[in-house]
Amino acid sequence: MMEPNYPKSILLIEDAEPDIILFRRAIKALGYNIKIKEVRDGISALNELKNNNNEYDLVILDINLPQISGFEVIQKLKNEGIELPEIVVLTSSDLDEDKENAKKLGLTKYYIKPMNFAKFKDLVKEMLEKEMN
Repeated sequence: MMEPNYPKSILLIEDAEPDIILFRRAIKALGYNIKIKEVRDGISALNELKNNNNEYDLVILDINLPQISGFEVIQKLKNEGIELPEIVVLTSSDLDEDKENAKKLGLTKYYIKPMNFAKFKDLVKEMLEKEMN
């Protein structure tokens, strides 16, 4: 059986500590050996992707961030012509407006955060294996 292909390096843009912990727990439970760097606000995300965009296979982006939103981060980077890795939106927002904004920015992978760990783990597995295959 082939090893599932998954990203080796992820930038997690997320300000909610419980979600960061859940994400790390899910990665560990799934047995993935992935380097995860986390940034917790829009400005840090902007700077990280401006300076180190090619260090990541995948960016996991929350929309509602302190300082500037996840959407603003992506818009600013695109305006500057910065090449971005694969981006997945992982958010608690189920608003149609947010889904529309994501689409306009070319962010077609939009996932709603599940509330329990088992579902969260399944979602992380689906996200990561789908992105890399």
